[in-house]
Formats: sequence, C-alpha cells, structure tokens
Amino acid sequence: MNSCSYFKLILLLIISFTFSSAEAQIHEEYIKGTILFKNNSKASGYIRNDEQGKLKYTFNFKSTNDTEQGIKYDTSSVKGFVMENGEVYDLLVYKLDAGKDSLRAFARLMIKGKASLYQVLYGSKCIYIIQNNNTTYPIQDEEMHSDEPILIDHHYKRYLTDALIDSDNLLGLIERINKMEFSVQELKKLVSDYNKNYPGQNSIIHFNEKSKGFVLFNADASYPNSDNNLLSFEGAYRFYYPKFSKSICYNFGIKYLQYSYSSQEKFTISTNSYPYYINIDTTVNYKQTWLSVPVSIHQNLLNKRFRPYLFVGFNFVFSYKEVNDIYYEDNGHGFQNNFGILYSWGGGIEADIYKGLMLRAEYRKENQGFVTFGIGYHIKTR
Repeated sequence: MNSCSYFKLILLLIISFTFSSAEAQIHEEYIKGTILFKNNSKASGYIRNDEQGKLKYTFNFKSTNDTEQGIKYDTSSVKGFVMENGEVYDLLVYKLDAGKDSLRAFARLMIKGKASLYQVLYGSKCIYIIQNNNTTYPIQDEEMHSDEPILIDHHYKRYLTDALIDSDNLLGLIERINKMEFSVQELKKLVSDYNKNYPGQNSIIHFNEKSKGFVLFNADASYPNSDNNLLSFEGAYRFYYPKFSKSICYNFGIKYLQYSYSSQEKFTISTNSYPYYINIDTTVNYKQTWLSVPVSIHQNLLNKRFRPYLFVGFNFVFSYKEVNDIYYEDNGHGFQNNFGILYSWGGGIEADIYKGLMLRAEYRKENQGFVTFGIGYHIKTR
C-alpha cells in the first residue's frame, strides 16, 4: 500500500466515524436563562448561547437541557431574556439613520441607569445604543466606504448630545463630547458620569465570558518506509472563547519528535595506503530528535465532530542530530542550530470518534514538510 492509498484509508475511517454518536469537541451550548415575554409572563429553561457575531433576532430555548429540539423565539413575542452568566438582553427598536426603517433586535445591556447603554451587532459592525427618556440613540464611529474612499460620518457626537441633553452641566457635557475620541471605554465612562447625577440609577452589567478548555494527548507518525520515518508525541492545552468564535482555538504544549531519514552523501576520507584519499558515495542514516514547545492558532473549517482545520504558529525547539559511524557532520551549537524558533503552518483533519478519542491526519510545514497520521485524546477541563 503506497502513501496515497494509506491517506485515503485514514480519510475514509475519519469520515465514517463522523456519523457515530460521539459529541463534537466544541458545540452549540445551552445555558440556564429566563425569558420575559411581552405579556409579562416568564419561562425558565435553557437558552442557546450563540456566538456574539450573530444577530440577536432569534434564539432557541429548551425547557430542560435533555430536550433534543428547542423552540425558536424572535422579537415578535419576547421583550428580553437573562442568562445565568449575567448577560441581559432587552428588545430595542432603533434607527441607524434618519429616514430609514426602524430595526428591532435583542441588544446586550452594558450599563443600566437613567441612560442605559446597549450593544448590538449589525452585520459585522458593532453599534452602541443609548436609551434615555424612552428614546433610543444609535452611536457608531465614522467608517470608510468599502467601494470608494469616502468617510461616512454617523454623527455620533450629535446623537450623544441629544441622548444626554438633560444633563445638569450641558455646556460641560458638550465640550467633553466634542473633544472625545470614539472608544468603548470613553463611551461607558461618559454614560456612567451622566448617571451619577441620578442616585441609585447607575449599574454596570458584568458577565462571565468563560473559555472552553481541553487537555490533548496526540501520537502521530508518518507513513513508514525505509528512508523516511517520523514519530511524535504531544501534550497540549487547547482553549476556545465561544462568545468570540466557536471555530477558532488556541493551542500550546510540549512535543517530542524523532525523525529518521537517509540521504546520499559524497565525501572524502584519508587512508594509510596509496591513494591517501578515497572519495565515497554512500547512504548516510540520520536521526534527529526534537523537544519543542509549539504555540498555534487553529481555524476549524467545519465545527463538527469532523473538523478540517488550518493553523499557523511557531515552535521553541531544542534539537539533537545523530548520524552513522561512517560520516560525521558538525551541526554547530547555539541559536537556530541546536535550539531556536521555527515558524509552522499547515492543516489537517480531526474526527471525534468515542468519548474524547480522535483520529488525526495532518500536514505540517516547519523546517521540513511532514504528513502524519495518528490518534488523539482530549479531556474537557472547563
């Protein structure tokens, strides 16, 4: 069986195990929450904690975490919901610009007070909304038009002034707004300072944005042949920030790698008889041992039990090289000789098959390119 056939066999095994009952490493997760309906009734259960990049126009709800199918709710029947981790979402109606249609969305509450500050995502843009005196004011930074070099002014300073116009120190507020640069920190401080004039009406909403962590153990090998063999063992820690992205993970760990290969070498040796020097053309067997600390970012192309991925990163490497007795090569010592940093990139496939057990196939480019196949095991830590 050649290496191409071996790769096809591994790929077929990975795909076949994809349809087993194993659970994906990182998946849509329901957390405890309470819904407030427009008729003022409530329902407690489990709300799917979507990625922050998705609009909060709809969400799935289950009365128990064991229920397979959830109920989809939208802005027509719900006026808000609260997550167990502290996130609060209220239904807001707002306009991005004058003359445009009103938008309805579940916006995340950041500051609760006489003037409340919210965050909502519209496409790829992050919009902040101030609600005061039952009126909403959209706050957006200036942006460059995608097709033409035209600066789009969303007039956030004017909207800020309108939203806080009943301030006790209006002239001081206007001067402060005119001098401020757009930033989330400045915006939060401005609203908080405004609310301080109204005792008991200023509360900053905090929530726990938990990461998902896994400890991994991997054993990989190249397709065996007489001239080129690789074997590696790795222990790593992998973590996701699901509110940022469920498809991007960060990895760091420690790896032991042994690489054996053969190369045709030409060299000259001295003798005690005539001729005094002999040219030799022979096969030299090398064995290189690496101990490294790899650090990388992975982008899952599919976020399922079957996960093709791409990655980029670097290794802190200590290496040792051996050769056979006929030929000696001095590799030198010092940085980038027997230790150093190697940049790495590549891609691969992982497939969860049974209770943390994975099948793996990977192409990795460091100082050389390697195609490896192996197994892995992951343990969820949080």
